This record gives sequence, C-alpha cells and structure tokens, in this order.
Amino acid sequence: MDNKSESMKRWQQITNVPTMTQGVPEYFGEDARILRKVIRSMEDCLEDMGFDQLMSGPLVSHQIFLNNLEYLGKRFMDNLVYSQVNGENGSSVLLPEGTMKSYDFIRRSEMKKAKVFYSAFFTRNEDPVDVSKGKTRCFWQIGFEIFNHPIFQSSIEAINATYSLLISAGLDDAYIRITDKRILKGLIESYSEKDREIIMSIIDKADDSSSKFRELYSVSGGESKSVVEDITELLEMISVPNQDILSKLKGVVKKSKQSQEGIDNISRIQEKLGNNVTMKIIPFMAKSWDACDKLMFDGRYPGYDSAICGGGNLTYNGYRPDSPKSGVGVGVTRVFDIIKSKMF
Repeated sequence: MDNKSESMKRWQQITNVPTMTQGVPEYFGEDARILRKVIRSMEDCLEDMGFDQLMSGPLVSHQIFLNNLEYLGKRFMDNLVYSQVNGENGSSVLLPEGTMKSYDFIRRSEMKKAKVFYSAFFTRNEDPVDVSKGKTRCFWQIGFEIFNHPIFQSSIEAINATYSLLISAGLDDAYIRITDKRILKGLIESYSEKDREIIMSIIDKADDSSSKFRELYSVSGGESKSVVEDITELLEMISVPNQDILSKLKGVVKKSKQSQEGIDNISRIQEKLGNNVTMKIIPFMAKSWDACDKLMFDGRYPGYDSAICGGGNLTYNGYRPDSPKSGVGVGVTRVFDIIKSKMF
C-alpha cells in the first residue's frame, strides 16, 4: 500500500471515532441556564463573604500533585489525565481538582493569609466501567480554601459558607453532617499495630457502614472480636440524635484524650453555630479521610444518596505546614442534578 493510501486509512480511522466522549456532560438551552444560575449564585455568595476568585486555564503540571502525595494519597495519581504539550514531555495534566492549584498559587504568591475560591470544570481518569454506570469524567466544582486564619474561626466559617452556598443554589432542605477525625483515631490508639494498619487502610472504603467494615476487616486478616465490636458500635451511632450523640460517644471512646479533644471540638462548633445551620453530628465520615486531620464535614440533601460537598481542616504541608487551613469542594454538577429532579 502506498503512502497516500496509508494516510487515507489513518484519516478514516480518526474521522470514524465518535465525537461525543463518554462521561463528559453537555448542557444546552434551559439546562445551561440552570447550571449557569447555580454557578453565578455560588460565586457571588463567596465574593460577598470576602473570598477572592482564582481563575486559571485547565492545564497544570503534574508536579503539583506529586509534591503532595502525603496529603492526596498515592491513589490520587490514577485520577490524572495527561495532555501532550510540545516541549514538556507529558508533564501537563488536565486539572482534576482545585485545592492543590489554589495552594500552589498561595505558595508562589507568598501569601501570609488568604481566602481563595475556584470555580471550574475538572477532569478525571475514571474507569470506563464506572463511567458506563453514570459516573462523569468531567464535572463542575466550586470550592474555597481558608489559609492561616485561627483554626476554630476558619472551621466555623467553612461550615457557614458551605451551608450558605447550598442555600443560595436553591437547596433549602440541605444539611451539613459534621464529625472529627480524632474521635476514631483516639479509639484505635490502644489497638495492636496490625489492627491499626488494617483499620486505616479500609475505613474509607466502608462507606460509614458497620457491616461493610466487618467484611473488609475479616478479608484483610483482622481477627480481634473486640475491635469489631468497638468500631461497629461507633459506626452504628450514626442514627443517634444530635442531642444524645456527644454524651454517648464519650462512653464509646472511654478515656482517650485524643477522642475527647475531637468530641469537645464538635461540641464547641455545635454551640457556636446554634440554629444558623441545619446540622447532623455523626461519629465518623469516610470521605476526605486522607485530606483532613480534625474537623470533617459534608453536605447532604434528603433523598439524594451521595454527598454534594465535603471539606474540613486540611493536613496540607506544602506551604507553612503549621498554619491553620480549612476548605471545601462543592459538586455543582450534583447540585444541578438535584435541582433538575425537583423541577419534574
């Protein structure tokens, strides 16, 4: 076959590829207007609260994420979608999230304190099987970072701001679930090293489910009945009402100083927020396990199975590690789905 025929064959192969990429949503007409209204309301809300917007293009160096694997976890690198940019040897990736980009900007700008927010489409390398079940490879997210403000103040501000964002988007029935990572960490500090390692490796996969935890613990080689009983009791307290859960948690964690610090922190937050935020206190939260070290929270909507946002106090050490940090990411694509479902 001559060169001309080879070129034609390659061209036909290229042009026969479907133009719509699976897992990449498209918004048109009324849908686009709804999404744009949600985005605009959230951006205006954050600006009114004193946050400054960081806007950038979709390409970023993968080194930002390599430098922060302690914060992100090694599995995060599997999320990256690489882009071939001339002269950069494949080091550029499509932006998968906004926190690391925000802190890289804060670091390069040598800011002493900051309140930054981002709003953009992000892209992740999701498994084709998950995509075929409805998971998106591209999604719009709005998030913010509070850097080097007093930790309790920034915790309260992060929860208040997140709740305000959901209300501004029209989700009047949304609520915030809060917990503290130290509650669990204190509970397991007396366990054997083997059991601690097993728990830390599986707890984020248990989805707050005691039955799933028991299954994963057994599969991972765990043999302690007392460990299973303790963690099961903790996870099953998710159904305990707000007015009772803190006192009951104290009985579960016994005399752990670390756990008590976490419980006291949640108690102070609950007292400070009062009735300004619709809130549910829970014993543990699987999401953001690697990212947060103390406060953890997410946003929920009745009848919607997944969290629509998540955040807390960050463990990011790439810039001024001793400075307090809090932040959140809101899944605007999920907010859109809820609003659409309410319209029909």
